[in-house]
Amino acid sequence: MPVMEITTGVGCKISCAYCPQETFVKAYVKRSNVMRMSLDAFKSYADKIPVYVDIIFSGMNEPWLNPDCTAMLLYAHERGRKITVNTTLVGMSVSDVDILSGIPFERFIVHLPCVENYEKIEVNGDYLDVLERIEKSGIKIRYYFYGSAVHPQVGALIKDDIFRMTPYTRSGNIKIKGRYFRKRRKGVIACQRRLRWNILLPNGDVILCSNDYGMLHVLGNLNTDSYDSLFLSNEFLNVKKGLRDERIDIICRYCDMYAKNEDIVAKLWNPIYFKHKDVL
Repeated sequence: MPVMEITTGVGCKISCAYCPQETFVKAYVKRSNVMRMSLDAFKSYADKIPVYVDIIFSGMNEPWLNPDCTAMLLYAHERGRKITVNTTLVGMSVSDVDILSGIPFERFIVHLPCVENYEKIEVNGDYLDVLERIEKSGIKIRYYFYGSAVHPQVGALIKDDIFRMTPYTRSGNIKIKGRYFRKRRKGVIACQRRLRWNILLPNGDVILCSNDYGMLHVLGNLNTDSYDSLFLSNEFLNVKKGLRDERIDIICRYCDMYAKNEDIVAKLWNPIYFKHKDVL
């Protein structure tokens, strides 16, 4: 299923230790000074994205750091979109939760803070009030965290399972202690997401995927281009060619999450090994 992730702003103050925010911001400001997506801009972009494309509020920052995020989500919902949310809850209010509780989400995923404070999430009264309200909202939530354990005040409020996740390198954009993998994939490879899990940025640029923090593959811009034209662009066609031709340097050749090995060279050369201790 094609997906468009919505990046509502640039410059995420949460700045998780396993998220290469500096790389992304440095690349973005070379192209644009639009640091926050306006509600009107979102409406324009959303109207260009076909209804069969799922909308995910996630992208390269915490969605609710933009105060218009709930209004954007409501606009998408009113137009019959399938919506997923991936949020830390930072910037969300109790009143936002009350509005969201009436929406039939495809998935609602909450990223919780860990004891190591990798996420720089301030676990204060406002945050705990929102977490408690969303826990009681009736929304089916999937909770996850990184690190060794979830923050104890947070864990005490949650009755559902909390999944521990292991960080990955975001196609080589970060280094993780204790994790070993081939530096560059060889042979014929493919994308498990079929190159159709794309990221919309506040200025209308669409980049290839959530690993492209350096904005190496800008497919087009929804201010001037149609959705379908993104996948006829020279950049997209070059990425497709690069999946088969290892001489072409694309981020997929560094992917440790979604790349598949398609021929014998790839299957012999590209195995990825994980070590689950001493992460970060």
